[in-house]
Amino acid sequence: MQSACRVSVVVLGTLAIIHLVQAQDQQGFTSLDCGLPADERSPYDEERTGLRFSSDTAFIQDGKTGRIQANRESEFLKPYTTLRYFPNGRRNCYNINVEKGRKHLIRAYFIYANYDGLDINPKFDLYLGPNLWITINLQGKVNGTQTEILHIPTSNVLQICLVKTGTTTPFISTLEIRPMGNNSYITKSGSLFLWFRRYLTKSKTYIRYPSDEYDRVWSSSLRDEWTLVSTTLQVNNFNNYSLPENALTTAATPTNSSEPLTIQWASNNVNNQYYLYTHFAEIQDVQTNDTREFNITWNGEHYFGPLIPPKFTVHTIYSQRAETCKGGICSFELMRTSRSTLPPLLNAYEVYTVIHFPQSETNENDEPICVIDVLKQNLSSCSTQENPRLCLSGSCLPPKSKPFPVAIVASTVSVAIIIAVLILAFVLRKKKPSVVGVGYCNERDHLALIYEFVPNGDLRPHLSGKAGRSIINWSSRLRIAMEAASGLEYLHTGCIPPMVHRDVKTTNILLDEHFKAKLAHFGLSRSFPVGGESHISTMIAGTPGYIDPEYYSTSRLTEKSDVYSFGVVLLEIITNEPVLDHARAQTHITQWVGFELNSGDINSIMDPYLQGDYDSHSAWRALELAMSCSNPSSTRRPSMSHVVIELKECLASENPRRNTSRGNMDSPSSSEVIMLIDTGMFPVAR
Repeated sequence: MQSACRVSVVVLGTLAIIHLVQAQDQQGFTSLDCGLPADERSPYDEERTGLRFSSDTAFIQDGKTGRIQANRESEFLKPYTTLRYFPNGRRNCYNINVEKGRKHLIRAYFIYANYDGLDINPKFDLYLGPNLWITINLQGKVNGTQTEILHIPTSNVLQICLVKTGTTTPFISTLEIRPMGNNSYITKSGSLFLWFRRYLTKSKTYIRYPSDEYDRVWSSSLRDEWTLVSTTLQVNNFNNYSLPENALTTAATPTNSSEPLTIQWASNNVNNQYYLYTHFAEIQDVQTNDTREFNITWNGEHYFGPLIPPKFTVHTIYSQRAETCKGGICSFELMRTSRSTLPPLLNAYEVYTVIHFPQSETNENDEPICVIDVLKQNLSSCSTQENPRLCLSGSCLPPKSKPFPVAIVASTVSVAIIIAVLILAFVLRKKKPSVVGVGYCNERDHLALIYEFVPNGDLRPHLSGKAGRSIINWSSRLRIAMEAASGLEYLHTGCIPPMVHRDVKTTNILLDEHFKAKLAHFGLSRSFPVGGESHISTMIAGTPGYIDPEYYSTSRLTEKSDVYSFGVVLLEIITNEPVLDHARAQTHITQWVGFELNSGDINSIMDPYLQGDYDSHSAWRALELAMSCSNPSSTRRPSMSHVVIELKECLASENPRRNTSRGNMDSPSSSEVIMLIDTGMFPVAR
């Protein structure tokens, strides 16, 4: 019986034709010959593929041009013989226009070939906007390397950056971007990082454009224990994946017909999540009394089947959710059923890992968004600092020029609080991370504060993944915590008089388009004395669970009350546990963490959504800091200045590990890379 919950099937259809015509004439293609000399023609058509390459000069502000060693130029197609290298600056970025919201294949090649005569293989990072894509390490890669993702941009401009991380110089040979259809390669979350893409044949050539309308590069493969079958007849390839026909006219079957057809590879990170795409077409003349029927297993579990491949028509089976590999060994098998007289058959397959890019790819401003009239009242008496782009009386008119996105959140508050918060917001707007106050509305009993619009909302759903929000990784969590702590530090030490926020919580930490943290909601903020007095007495205010227990019992407010609340926030960031949970034996998060610490196992405390992808040293250090901040005794809590220093050191120990693990996680093993090169994965001249 077919396993419909895990896989889906794509057979003959017409949806693929929608984008086919565009792809065939390279509409939307971006093909950059990086470092093409100024005295050479641009654009030009590459002779073998017909792809039209252009100089990268208009897309990059810096860098120098180079050419691989002359004795190796004949090994590669023309675009891969030149390169751009970046001896100056730590970060150099390409800015490329794309269609927002449409899936794109994004690929970069790096062919070193000792262009500089130093014979030192470079190592550097590749970023998509502010997000690490992969660490490029040319060590041992004689023919260079490449990296490819399938990604849906969230803005109309892609920023692809090369970042220097050591003593060697970053460089790039080509950038290749291809628009695709959104009805293929669908994931639950994240983008897809190409692990490998193969068609089964004895040929040592690769397939790409124009045979593949989307310019996917297919390497060839056929193992000794397999038998090649082929056809000269046409295979219908029109489904959502628009496969190249010459990848379907050959296939492999196990030589021993009673054995399964097995494909295995090692996953050097047990937390890698894989998507599998398998493509089948019956290309033999199956006699009336013969049957080819088989089941598919993935890591030993039934995945799909029984399957009878349709005659001369492509049949694609793909994962509906990402799968991990048990014990770090990935395996899928095609196993004939008891009634089958023929062995299983496979034409082509693709494997991808999930990669997350939580932050917007560029600094591009989003379209204006107006959230108005929360109290169902028209707020016409608004002061907006003469900002003509704010919406008045419930209308939301499009701006005539660059948009200024805002949100109006109304609540019934006193004029005194309105004024106090406005003063505080405008003082902070050019200081430390905080939302920018824009103005206020005052219409009799209806008062509202107006802040800048922060498109990624508050921190809380980015920990849980609720409301469709992406789940942020450990490095981003540490950075957000550090930025929020910096905002509190400024309130405590940079303001005159110093201020206490009094309502620090995850929903009051907002994230802008670049996931930069901004401290928000100063409605409960109070100044506190300096000099001889250590506290002020005030009515209890704040959010249950975050309120300093010492302040709650004594009504004495100090800056250490914010430190306690921040400690609770940091525990939320670490654990993704609710602050108060009456279903737990230990109701409060500090009690629950204290109980779990007795086991000495940090994995039982860390957010399972992180899937173990964190540096244990930085995790322990952050956890100890959080528990120190949330100490019941205010005298034993650190200052926010100390908290900022500690979090910066946590981030410093996490980032090198993340760079290394991303480079390892998203690349095949060294032996696998060599095999890809040998089978023609790279654009070698032939």
